[in-house]
Amino acid sequence: MTGPPAQPERPASALYGAGNGVAPPNLADASLVAELGKNALLKPDLRRILDEAVNLVRQRIRVDMVKVLELAPGREGLLLTAGVGWPAGYVGQVVVPLITESQAGYTLQHGASVVVEDLKNETRFRGMPLLHDNGAVSGISTIIRGHSGDHGIISAHTVSKRQFT
Repeated sequence: MTGPPAQPERPASALYGAGNGVAPPNLADASLVAELGKNALLKPDLRRILDEAVNLVRQRIRVDMVKVLELAPGREGLLLTAGVGWPAGYVGQVVVPLITESQAGYTLQHGASVVVEDLKNETRFRGMPLLHDNGAVSGISTIIRGHSGDHGIISAHTVSKRQFT
């Protein structure tokens, strides 16, 4: 299966600037990372850390839904292992196929954060029913890396159009 055409590589400085919808990291980003790191040291239970992470992300960047998708053994899919803003019963039950037509699959394939301003008009991938059925319009996703490689994805979504800056 082939994915969408590869995007040309750009220097990191090209990621930030007027008109591209991505703001450079700031002190608020640093404080979020510091808080997550502190919690990880104080509470080494991975499930608790992930639950706290999705709640912190939701509060700090003011989104409707946040999820952690963990790579299943053998990379057979992505299990929704932590989430906030999703219907009851989704966490621990929903599996997203690991395909490039999903935002998560596209994020993993391209190895970088992905920003979506309008999922219905997105051309790089189509998005999965998990997003469409729950009214996701805009979103951002990034890879969670571990010592042995990619662990999964964390993503945040809104139900109204938004630029992540």
